[in-house]
Amino acid sequence: GPGYYRVTLDNGVICEFTASERVGVHRYTFPRGVTPTLILDMNYRDRVLHSDITRYGDAQRFGVSRISEGWAKTQHCYGHMAFQEGQWKYGHQNGVYTFRRIEGYGQVIEVAFALSGTGQRGAEINYQDFMAQWVQPLEVSELFNQTYASTKALWQNELDRAQVQGGTEEQKTIYATALYHAFVVPNMWSDADGRYRGLDQVVYRDTVHQHYTVFSLWDTYRTAHPLYLLTQPERSEDFIVTMLDHYKQSGRLPVWELAGNETDCMIGYHSVSAISDAIAKGFPVDSNLAARAMIATALTPTRGIPEFLHQGYLSIQDESESVSKTLEYDYDNACISWALQHLEKDDDEFYINEFWKQSQGWKSLLDPETGLMRPRDNGNFLQRYNPREVNNHYTEANSWQYSFAPVHDLATWKTMLNRYGFSLEGQLDALFSAPSETTGREQADITGLIGQYAHGNEPSHHIAYLYNATDNPWKGQARVQQILNEMYDAQPYGYQGNEDCGQMSAWYVMASWGIYPLVPGEAQYAVSAPIWDRVDVQPSKFSITRFGEGHYVASVNTLLKQFISHAELLDQGAIIECHNTQMSMPPTAQYQNLSHSASRHTVSAAPIIRVPRRFEDSALVEIVQSDQTRSYWITESTSIEEVGLLPSHRSYAQSTKRPNQWTARITSGEPNPQYHPGADALLDGVQGDVDWRKGEWIGIQGQDAVFNLAPPTPYTADHITLEISLLKDIRAWIALPQSVQVEVLNPRGRVIHTITHEINHALSQEEAYTTLIQSIHHFKKDRKIGSIRITVENAGHLEDWHPGAGGESFFFIDEVILNP
Repeated sequence: GPGYYRVTLDNGVICEFTASERVGVHRYTFPRGVTPTLILDMNYRDRVLHSDITRYGDAQRFGVSRISEGWAKTQHCYGHMAFQEGQWKYGHQNGVYTFRRIEGYGQVIEVAFALSGTGQRGAEINYQDFMAQWVQPLEVSELFNQTYASTKALWQNELDRAQVQGGTEEQKTIYATALYHAFVVPNMWSDADGRYRGLDQVVYRDTVHQHYTVFSLWDTYRTAHPLYLLTQPERSEDFIVTMLDHYKQSGRLPVWELAGNETDCMIGYHSVSAISDAIAKGFPVDSNLAARAMIATALTPTRGIPEFLHQGYLSIQDESESVSKTLEYDYDNACISWALQHLEKDDDEFYINEFWKQSQGWKSLLDPETGLMRPRDNGNFLQRYNPREVNNHYTEANSWQYSFAPVHDLATWKTMLNRYGFSLEGQLDALFSAPSETTGREQADITGLIGQYAHGNEPSHHIAYLYNATDNPWKGQARVQQILNEMYDAQPYGYQGNEDCGQMSAWYVMASWGIYPLVPGEAQYAVSAPIWDRVDVQPSKFSITRFGEGHYVASVNTLLKQFISHAELLDQGAIIECHNTQMSMPPTAQYQNLSHSASRHTVSAAPIIRVPRRFEDSALVEIVQSDQTRSYWITESTSIEEVGLLPSHRSYAQSTKRPNQWTARITSGEPNPQYHPGADALLDGVQGDVDWRKGEWIGIQGQDAVFNLAPPTPYTADHITLEISLLKDIRAWIALPQSVQVEVLNPRGRVIHTITHEINHALSQEEAYTTLIQSIHHFKKDRKIGSIRITVENAGHLEDWHPGAGGESFFFIDEVILNP
């Protein structure tokens, strides 16, 4: 249960753990005749930058320090380890510390371990604050038992915040577990005296608000943070204060913060969603600071934001995961526009309108042929396209799973779908009935599939509730019940997907209540049938009552509607009448976005530019806009920019004339299908970017490879120079090759010159970068050149320090520049 964990090791030692807010208490029971011994491995998982242990005078207490590099670049972890009885000695070797008890005593030992992110002194203060609550001295096991009893009571108080009646015993078990999981994260980061380590690695002190860490916002903005506003309002205020302090310390709001570090994991800047949602629902927020922070974050020149702001969306050439980033930036910018409007600041009118316009990038990605969100590639829509393919144009998803993102502008989205011959309801039907197999890259997060709906990952979580914006909301209500019943159970591994810091559980909690925050940032909830007879949420003082049976909503507070406002929920609660009958709804009862004055500021989709990315002699350029097409020819490498006649997004394209007539073949080695633009990409004059996810690179895993380059006809030369581009991004398993051998062959296939380039540190830990190998071949007299053979030796298996240790490394190769 909450606050307790037990495991028996193979050697017979019984290990039990409990914890307070800042201190963990361990209890170990050793077999008779065994000297109690504990091992503390400071090398575990992360790359250790510094570690140390300090023994205090009584040989029972030790100060622990570790600074490591992993997910967080500089993770400070300090501990105060206090054995509750006996004298202890320790030794260490290569960062592994062994503690052995010196004297007798019994076979049961207890250790209190206080943690801090500020320093050993902070950990000691946390330990002293913890011990001050107990009457001392304590007998063996008293500290453990009293801590567990206190923690269990505290957790019961937390779970009592949202009580339910009715349902089955299994549903109650799932619900209590889900509520517990949702409340575990974010984690407390402040010491007992209010000190905490900021994003700038400076130690601050705040005695008014607790500060927190682990903001997995790409996951949790969708349901977890709206749940916290209802069930944890005082902590929600602390969460937002923490986010705003991150802005003061770093110049932008958190994306994915861990231990006082911005990891920049995942995409978007969804702290603005959590803040905007709180503002819309009337929670106390420092409005001036929040406005500055949201605007500054959305204008930070990183992660494709400058290109997004300039042209209104992202294409493959601008950023990897371009579709997902566009759609997430769209939603976040709508949240900023709404928040500024709620704050009613006259001088923010410009930003209100600008950020609303910057929320419409989805229009340029909405594909007229499929009604789905399709990547833009060099001014056109991507031609090699399968909506079930998982690739680097989407974040942990495919086109199906990201095509239902424009929730902030439902009316316009539905209108555009209709204009292209689709409907929102029809697209939802197609999603849930599509084959469940995905293609392309393996993605462990895509689980819990119903058709192409993937409940095991967050981009799908709102989709069933979109039926509330159609004439047949009963379809979504049935899907919600199916998800509740099929994607969660009370067994180990009972969830599809992983917890993702409380989001998976938060979905179950709110969906089981019968309300869901379809659009965080708007103060209203989509409605479905509760699984409980009654829900009572104590902090917010509202209840939800279910009348009738079945999965289909007949009325909400006696009215024919499929949504309820936040104000109405808090003022009246919700009485949801349910039937067994599938009920259609008139259009006036559909879920619509709340009215915002900024919505009158609109832009049109970007024109389409059709032109080959590379060509031999000449290329046809076609510009398509508003069903009108104009065309012209080009004979040199050209950059093309188009802006529509009406306010619209921009389109860019580049067409490159091939620098030579050579051809390329891969004669040994099999490129990964995700990283295979074709062998001729080696010679097309288009250089792959250090952001390799954009494409252009040839990627081969676990194999050596041979590439054969040939001129259109053999020719005579006294020298030839090659520059070969290679990429390294070891975190993504992409290493430099062990070696590259370049051989010049005559027309009969005989080698006339060879250079082997040995590469040092192919598997070392540097950041991503590109490098050139220059290979210069001189001949004593003019020689007839028939081809060039490039043999690339793979670097081998990833080393022990790598999270994927033992896995097969990739090498990535792209442009080969020839002279002459």
